[in-house]
Amino acid sequence: MFRKVLDGGSKWGINRIIKEFGKMLKFEVDSKNKTIYALLELKGENEPVEIKISGYKIVKENEEYYFTMSDISVSKEWMEILAKEYLHKKIKVPLKLISFIKVLL
Repeated sequence: MFRKVLDGGSKWGINRIIKEFGKMLKFEVDSKNKTIYALLELKGENEPVEIKISGYKIVKENEEYYFTMSDISVSKEWMEILAKEYLHKKIKVPLKLISFIKVLL
C-alpha cells in the first residue's frame, strides 16, 4: 500500500512538471528489481508512450547526487534514440529532492 501511495504522489508531481507536454497515465517503481515503468499520454501522439528504465541507482559524488540507469527503452523509436543519447548519462538530482527520491526508489 505504501508503494502505491508513493507512486501516486510521484505521478501527481510529474504531471505538474510535464503538463505542457501531456500527462502521465501510469507510474510504477520496482525498487527490488531497480526498474521504473511509465505510461504517458503526450500531445501530438496518437497512442500512449511507454518508458522502461532498468538498473537505476542514485550515486553520490563530491557531495552531489546523480540518477543513473543501465538501460532505457521507449515505445517511440525517435524518443528512444534521444533518451539513450541524452538521458543514459548521469542526471544531477537537486539536493532538495534527494530525501524524497531515496524513499521513492
